Amino acid sequence: MTAVTVWNNCLEFIKDNIQLQAYKTWFEPIKPIKL
Repeated sequence: MTAVTVWNNCLEFIKDNIQLQAYKTWFEPIKPIKL
């Protein structure tokens, strides 16, 4: 698994558990660098 794959899995979980605006503000801009 790459860092991108792991982070995308995390984002799916986060998106389902917080408000969309909070997701877009705090999590969507984050880019994974490495594991």
